Amino acid sequence: AGSAEQPIAYDKVVIKIFEGDQHGAEFKKLNPARQVPVLVDGDFVLAESHSILRYLAESRALPDHWYPKDLRKRARVDEYLDWHHTHLREGVHTYLIKKTLYPVFGIDVSEDEFNSLRKILQVSLKYMEDKLSKHKYLCGDQISIADLSAFCEIIDTKLLPDVDISKYVLIVDWMDIMLAIPAIKKVHAGLLSQIEGSMKNMKAKL
Repeated sequence: AGSAEQPIAYDKVVIKIFEGDQHGAEFKKLNPARQVPVLVDGDFVLAESHSILRYLAESRALPDHWYPKDLRKRARVDEYLDWHHTHLREGVHTYLIKKTLYPVFGIDVSEDEFNSLRKILQVSLKYMEDKLSKHKYLCGDQISIADLSAFCEIIDTKLLPDVDISKYVLIVDWMDIMLAIPAIKKVHAGLLSQIEGSMKNMKAKL
């Protein structure tokens, strides 16, 4: 949402990645990398979540706090976004995939690899906890697209019964703040249910 008063209008197209929709010919035309998400804005097609967030912030003239014009404030948001994919995402998403989906396909993952991913997750959580000790949100006292990206990852820990983030009290408080935003709560409540359902359906077919 651009703001509580003026959400960005969009048409959602669900790509069932656990059923292989991303490998279809039509989707491949949009993104040859065959990954989600993809944004189609008229004749302009854009992939990669952080690129999409930046594009929407600029093209829809969102309130400045989402992606600040101030060079140093923007650099702080970019710093988090660049860090995200090789740290928090690795610790959550990669761990989730290898923990829940690899066994379905008979792919073995060593305990050493799991331990390495757990370490990445813990280091990432400590990094976030430190950032939140200085500000209400990850990059300052106002919400930004960095918070949206991080929340999308952190919420997935709910799908991992062996991951407990309760000792990171500032992250837990931040999650409550994020979930108090109606649009965020609505999107992520539905998303978690959809992921769990898709995973169950895929396992049933194999």
